[in-house]
Amino acid sequence: MKRKLTKLMAISLTAAMLTSCGLPGLGTVEEEPEPVEVVEDEADDGGIELPPSEGSGFKPNEDTEGAEDEQGAAADPRIIVMQKFYYEVSDDEYYNSLLQGHVQIPLLSDESAEDYPELAAALKTDAGKRLEEFDHMVDESITEVKEWYKEMDPEEFYGGYEVTHDIVVKRADDRVVSMFVSMTQYSGGAHGIYGNTPVNYDARTGKKLNLADVITSEDGFADLVKDALESKYADELEMFYGLDDSLSHYTTGDVPEDQDIMDDDYQYSYTWALDHEGLEIYFGPYELAPYASGDQSVVLKYSDHPDLFVADYLPDEGEKGYIEYFNRFTANYDVNGDGDIDYIGLDNLYENDDYNYPVGLQLYVNDETMDFPEECDLAFPDEAKGYYVHTADGRNLIYVLVPSYNDFSDLVVFDVTDGKIRYVGTDCRPSFVIDYDNDEDTSRYFILYDPDNMQFADRFDIVCTFEGFKSYHVGSDGMPETDDEIYTIYQTVGWEPIECVKAFEAECVDDESAPEMITINAGETFEFRFTDGRTYVDADISDGRMVRLYFDEYGNDVVINGEDANQLFKELMYAG
Repeated sequence: MKRKLTKLMAISLTAAMLTSCGLPGLGTVEEEPEPVEVVEDEADDGGIELPPSEGSGFKPNEDTEGAEDEQGAAADPRIIVMQKFYYEVSDDEYYNSLLQGHVQIPLLSDESAEDYPELAAALKTDAGKRLEEFDHMVDESITEVKEWYKEMDPEEFYGGYEVTHDIVVKRADDRVVSMFVSMTQYSGGAHGIYGNTPVNYDARTGKKLNLADVITSEDGFADLVKDALESKYADELEMFYGLDDSLSHYTTGDVPEDQDIMDDDYQYSYTWALDHEGLEIYFGPYELAPYASGDQSVVLKYSDHPDLFVADYLPDEGEKGYIEYFNRFTANYDVNGDGDIDYIGLDNLYENDDYNYPVGLQLYVNDETMDFPEECDLAFPDEAKGYYVHTADGRNLIYVLVPSYNDFSDLVVFDVTDGKIRYVGTDCRPSFVIDYDNDEDTSRYFILYDPDNMQFADRFDIVCTFEGFKSYHVGSDGMPETDDEIYTIYQTVGWEPIECVKAFEAECVDDESAPEMITINAGETFEFRFTDGRTYVDADISDGRMVRLYFDEYGNDVVINGEDANQLFKELMYAG
């Protein structure tokens, strides 16, 4: 029987889609990177250092994202994603879901783009190409599933196509940005398919990295990978097709004769990423073993192979924490440090046997399970996303984000450090949305990948509804906690600029000199930038200066600088 290697609707892959049950060609052709043109962003969502003030409630801005450290080096680049959702339903009275999914594409935050302009330009250029190709792929899939739908009884239609591309940051520092695109797809057939494709950049130059750029020699590399696979999967060696033969194709680039590839130019290459421990090599289903055996991965550690790696891409010494998105299932981590890989995952819970409407979630680590407590009150269990959190002090946690109502998310935290499951607590947060692009129908999002710098928001109803973000870290109990006083404001629900209809006095905090009172004339507009969440909000006015508005109360009762906000500003509106 032939082993079929197919393209998993991956933006960066060159193999064409063959069958719904086939394997994606998860290795990609490593092309010579194109020159990077530095493009300056016109928009800036923040990063302005707050000047001193004598006003009540003032707290110094302690947010250091994008700032330089004591040695003058730029802070690590902050990865965000551009995300687009897709949904298509049947045009009959049944409204069956024909296709649903989303794509995430990596970018830099506006603050980091100032420190890493070449990297920001490279990511932005690639983002446009990836989104265009993904849109085209979705259009073709919709055409295909509509033809399939015509042949089926709409009352018994059992599900349409699904596709997701999520960004998993493996490492992001001042030397390298290394990521996987985690992909899942169902397009008919007995089962779906999943896998990873690599996204690797030199953080300083924006150059796309090939494997040959980060290791000193490729001679004998396949033997290192084979030894690592045989060590990690010592009890499961019978699952492999034949490692010597399989791995030889990653050296030559040649496609095996028994695999169907529709792209004549396709070449085998490793799917890899640099993380904090070493070089991770990933193999998707069917690459080395049958689908039932799942995917495989190994890590060639920096410490075990000191001569293998190019020094420029080695991380700084010292233990560092990380967060990795794993969606619903992973078998990549040794949770309790016993040397064995542990199986971690999320299962839906149902009230009956029809498996249509999940009512809860269950977390498992190997054979141990724990149902999510009732206090979690999960709104959409089937949309839960799991994150494996490893802290620098050696703790291992599971963070689960579950969409709630009104664009909020429930964050449920478990401690699994000793291999046992302990429920820690639940928190509710607004969405991670930075802003929207209505023309492209996309959003920019913060994502979780650094346990020492997690961007969480709070919602505020001050003159309008907005979300303010600040940095959190994993606290001693496992829950997020923050030392920051100042929120950076990104999302104001599309009602900016806010306009005042009456002149009033406000404090100008535009530069390093002492604040001064200025007159705000009727007709002036405001774009909110910062708030302490308790006493003031800072806004840019039309001439670029920043003013501080002191507030009491919230929503329709808000008072600004001692005056009723409804009398100062035009048509105040708040989100429901």
